[in-house]
Amino acid sequence: NGNDGFSTPRRGPIDHYQTQSDRAITQSIRNAVFDDSSLDRVYNDITISTIKGHVTLNGRVDTQMEKDNIRGKARDSVKSNMIHNEILVARN
Repeated sequence: NGNDGFSTPRRGPIDHYQTQSDRAITQSIRNAVFDDSSLDRVYNDITISTIKGHVTLNGRVDTQMEKDNIRGKARDSVKSNMIHNEILVARN
């Protein structure tokens, strides 16, 4: 959707955002995931959308620990409860 804007991170899927503030949040989360070597395998399997400060995480990971780790990185970047974690765990 062209109205939401989009940004291509260092590598990986396309993340969505509306404003420069949303872009900064999205990039902060993406960079935190990128910098965590324990998330190398799932980096390309998640997307981050930030609309008016509300973050939605999507994709598929192998473990609940990976899902929780990504949510923690989002929480550290947003500093609020405006995070919707829709990441699915493929297997436990």
